[in-house]
Amino acid sequence: MYARTIRLLFACLLAPCAGTAQSAPADTAEVNRAIDSLLQVSKSRIQVGQYDQALEVNAEAARLAAAYLGEESAAYAHCNYDRGVLYSVNGKYEEAIASFSISKRISEKVSGKNIDYAVSTDKLGIIYGMLGDYDLAESLCLEAKFILEKFQNTRPVEYAANLHSTATLYYMMGLYERAEPLYLKALAVREQVLTKLHSDYAASLNNLAGLYYDLGHFDKVEAFCLEAKFILEQTQGKENPVYATVVHNLAIFYYEIGRYKESEIFHIEAKNLREKLFSKQNPAYAQSTHNMALLYHKMGRYEESEQLALEAIDLRKKVLPEGHPDYASSVDNLALLYMDLGRYEAVIPLLLEAKDIRERSLGITHPDFVISLNGIAGYYTATKQYPQAESYYLEAKILQEETFGIQQSQYVSSLKHLSALYELQSRYAASDSLLLKLYPLKQSFLTKGITHLSQRELAAYAGAFQSDGDELASYAAIRMAQGGSVSILPALHYDHQLFQKGFLLGAAARLNALAAATPESEETLQRLKGHRRRLAAEYAKPSAERQNVPELETRADSLEKVLTRTVAGFGAALRQVQWQEVQAQLQPGEAAVEFIHFRYYDPQARATDSTLYAALVLLPGNAAPRFVPLCEARQIGAVLKKAGSDQLRFQNIYNALDGSSPLYPLLWQPMEAHLHGVHTVYYAPAGIVHRLNLGAIQPTKRETLSDRYRLAALGSTRQLVIPATASPAGNTAAVFGGIRYEMDSTQIAAVNSAFADTTAALATRGASAFAYTDSTLRGGDWKFLPATETEAKNISTLLRKHGFQTDTRLGFEATEESVQHVGSGKSPSPRVLHIATHGFFFPDPNSKSDGPSFTIADDPMIRSGLILAGAEHGWKTGKPLRPDMEDGVLTAYEISRMNLRNTELVVLSACKTGLGDIQGNEGVYGLQRAFKIAGARYLLMSLWEAPDKETKEFMESFYTHWLDQGMSIPEAYRAAQAQMRGRYANPYFWAGFVLVE
Repeated sequence: MYARTIRLLFACLLAPCAGTAQSAPADTAEVNRAIDSLLQVSKSRIQVGQYDQALEVNAEAARLAAAYLGEESAAYAHCNYDRGVLYSVNGKYEEAIASFSISKRISEKVSGKNIDYAVSTDKLGIIYGMLGDYDLAESLCLEAKFILEKFQNTRPVEYAANLHSTATLYYMMGLYERAEPLYLKALAVREQVLTKLHSDYAASLNNLAGLYYDLGHFDKVEAFCLEAKFILEQTQGKENPVYATVVHNLAIFYYEIGRYKESEIFHIEAKNLREKLFSKQNPAYAQSTHNMALLYHKMGRYEESEQLALEAIDLRKKVLPEGHPDYASSVDNLALLYMDLGRYEAVIPLLLEAKDIRERSLGITHPDFVISLNGIAGYYTATKQYPQAESYYLEAKILQEETFGIQQSQYVSSLKHLSALYELQSRYAASDSLLLKLYPLKQSFLTKGITHLSQRELAAYAGAFQSDGDELASYAAIRMAQGGSVSILPALHYDHQLFQKGFLLGAAARLNALAAATPESEETLQRLKGHRRRLAAEYAKPSAERQNVPELETRADSLEKVLTRTVAGFGAALRQVQWQEVQAQLQPGEAAVEFIHFRYYDPQARATDSTLYAALVLLPGNAAPRFVPLCEARQIGAVLKKAGSDQLRFQNIYNALDGSSPLYPLLWQPMEAHLHGVHTVYYAPAGIVHRLNLGAIQPTKRETLSDRYRLAALGSTRQLVIPATASPAGNTAAVFGGIRYEMDSTQIAAVNSAFADTTAALATRGASAFAYTDSTLRGGDWKFLPATETEAKNISTLLRKHGFQTDTRLGFEATEESVQHVGSGKSPSPRVLHIATHGFFFPDPNSKSDGPSFTIADDPMIRSGLILAGAEHGWKTGKPLRPDMEDGVLTAYEISRMNLRNTELVVLSACKTGLGDIQGNEGVYGLQRAFKIAGARYLLMSLWEAPDKETKEFMESFYTHWLDQGMSIPEAYRAAQAQMRGRYANPYFWAGFVLVE
């Protein structure tokens, strides 16, 4: 939504212009005043979009300057400078370069490399940046910066403008981390010199909002956009084109993040303003109408969407030249609406019309033409006209290969659609050949992408990749049901799981943490990110239009090799693992199992409301993994719902009254035929399996699965190839419990004073996704948990008994800052981290809907976390106790940014995250993933709140087996579980503890 042209236009409109000479001779003063007056009129015409009139007035000013002062005068330079601004606003970059070059040359001749020279140089830098000549652009902007830094106290406005321009250049280059501090510094200077109620300050806010949008910091985007809107409203009023554009941008921002009601409000305001300013017969008004049609389509308000879509088509036909691509977009969108409504007879004429227009106006090498081909193919697929569908899909595929190359997302989309068509026709060999290209290609895109994509973008990719896995699993299930061979599908799906669970989201955060080890490595990573972003932008273009791709690829690969060679762990974090490598790590009698749960796609390649569970079983010597269907999610849900409450509930779930768990035939028995001779199973859970203790499930009255197998839960079986590398630096421990959640800013501030330096260095304040929440919908009420205080004290005593230096924090001392402080200073993270508190999570959203973004965020790292001291106030108000404090809500995202590489064991005793509460994809896997990214090796979790006495017994047994008897952590866990099971038949007292590596 934040097209760079919009941001840069706004910045140029508000850019400071060179002033008139400070010491003009008396006989030329009147001429200079007349020229200044004309230039001011010209600028005012730019502000209201009257560019032709502005150019005419500027030409008159230049004529006066040339006639009375000469073409080598400062006044003539100023006219050329302003003309350059005018041309840049209009996108006439060659003319802008010519004008700024004249201004630059004359300024140097008149007064040397001084203010006017630097300002013109700065603007030339931005124009060359727009044209993609980044090396020249950077040298010009930095030259201007070197000059203007000398005048930052005497000419702060120009200095701030250069900071803003240089930041914008770095933004265009993809160097977001370099752009942000410059934008912030420009903002601070403008606030100090011009005050917040100034259009230049609004320009800084606007560009920062665009940067934060790309970085995924939506809370900052919204705040900055609204503040810019307020400033423009106060300084220029509502009835101007710039204000209308900002409101329109806000509408689209809210659309993108799924806040449709707010989007509608701003869309209506922008549409009404544009009608008043321009009338309905205007492209801007037509654009608002078009976008509102899209919004109502997304909201399911189909009748209103149709009316607006028809209006947009009619308007664009009248106000745009015949055959304009924007008109084709409106036609195409109406066709998609009719597709969703099942009105197929009206669809194909619209799709063909849009295709013909795009072919004439854009040519067949434009991405929009390929979109038309795929849209037509989709129509023929939906109407079961498969030969026609195949013809269009193949045309799109071949065109992309020849024109764009395979390094483009639309090519991946074409492969996906075509393979789905072949699956519908049971042409499995043809489908397999495409799938073999599709998944490795997509993984290669994302592997490169992790070095520059934001958390938001990675989460979106992860969601899309999850749906790809849903389709793979559905294809396998359909083929098996039809008695056919699943062929390559299990192997592809296993690799998909290794990528999805063990690599994608974790890798980016891990790479950032590793590269931050030294200033040199961080600078190298920033450069790598910039090259990757620029490559991504170039690959989105047709092959003939791409610039510097080989050079950028060489630079990016070189920087990546430098980081791999110089930063310990960087190569391992970046490396993708294949199923054959997992198999090679298995010894005889061992098996690796990746649980999967997937939205079932019917033969028409459409998602149903059924979620199924299956397993991918891998044994040494097998030619490929085996796909084993298990059950439907609703069957597990029925077991959990019927289980009862309290102690009886867990009895019914894990061993029931007849001695056999109802979960056994659902989640394990179908695999038994593939596990002959197996004594050890390494498994990676999915969905609700994250919240179950598989070892406690009883297949018979007298045994559990932990009696039959040595079970080891992993975040991903990738860990068999690349294990965790936690390196404990000594016997130290940090223990948190007995936390007070109510507000007491005095006590909490006193505690946090000790962490002022280290927490500032973490730079997490304001980055917390908790700022997304809405207090009116949240309903949080966090009660004191006395059992956690007893637990924390007992664990601390037990650890000290075994020689640990233990830092125990209770009550108001257990702040978010104190947890983030762990491992943040010069000392390594503790060997043991024990946290007993409330945990929270929100289910995986099924679709975008109105509501707080926090609860519907795509990223599971935002939907789960821990509640710490003082959090009740922040949870209810959306704000911390004080601006200089954290809000007390530690999200999984924030945990992932911690450094726990020296932590061997995290014990997470998070209460009130009861069994069966999770229905989405991730559950508390967000927390598991977070601690894994942070570097911890083992995570011991409590699935429910067991009684104090039994919890104390389990922990004492575990620590005794681990520390006194010298067992490994997994062995100590299994020994403690067996010991507790011997004392208590009901799994309620012992099965709630699970260990994840």
